[in-house]
Amino acid sequence: MLHDVRILIVDDHRNMRTLIKAALYGLGFSKLFEAADGRHALEVMSEARPDLVITDFKMPEMNGLDFVTELRRDAANPFTEVPVIMLTGHTDLHVVRACLRAGVNEFLAKPFTAQALLDRIRRCAEEDRPFIRSAAYTGPWPRMSQVEGLSEAS
Repeated sequence: MLHDVRILIVDDHRNMRTLIKAALYGLGFSKLFEAADGRHALEVMSEARPDLVITDFKMPEMNGLDFVTELRRDAANPFTEVPVIMLTGHTDLHVVRACLRAGVNEFLAKPFTAQALLDRIRRCAEEDRPFIRSAAYTGPWPRMSQVEGLSEAS
């Protein structure tokens, strides 16, 4: 059930967190938690116990890319494999590739629609992508289109 899914929203702009929460409430999600940056997100993980994280890219203190990188590489963290959606206005190809290399499950550009957000959440829930750990990459098994993009120079 959607109302049982625990979602951590990580964005430095309070208004954007409010907008994301409103969209999620409208879609039927009710267990929503907030963090103002990646460092704060790592601190509240044990309390929030998220089933999904939605994070912005550019934030002070610890940005979304550094947050995902640290989350994925910390094998002791019980939430290291939680699906992550990068929701950002920074959509340059080098940013998208960096996020995929860090282990982001899905990427969604701002401005977003509730339907587009729900589509990404469903993909995270429905896809059976094993989580892999190697010296070069830690995250969900990349889709073929991601592998092709990851192999190209940034």
